[in-house]
Amino acid sequence: MGRHDWMILGSLAAFLVFSPAVIAATQSHENEALAGQRHVKRTVEQIKGDQLQINTGEGTPRYIPLNTAREKHFPDIKIGDTIELTLNEQNLLVGYHLLNDSGQAVV
Repeated sequence: MGRHDWMILGSLAAFLVFSPAVIAATQSHENEALAGQRHVKRTVEQIKGDQLQINTGEGTPRYIPLNTAREKHFPDIKIGDTIELTLNEQNLLVGYHLLNDSGQAVV
């Protein structure tokens, strides 16, 4: 075996040894990021232009853009509909879903 062959074999061995650790660390980091998210169910109070007005109990209403719903081909959202907001640790909107009467996401 020549020097080149040993280098290839060493690289392959390192890849096989360290790949599972890298994958596990990545998955752990993703789970930590998701752990800080929370889901809140709220009712659409008003629709103003291209925004939904939602009372989140924070004192002032939250306005959510309707363009996301259109891009994801949600059914038309109406006043009184229930949506589930996904908020991150900083209380910023990550996403939302329209819910049906049984509380399941409408696809």
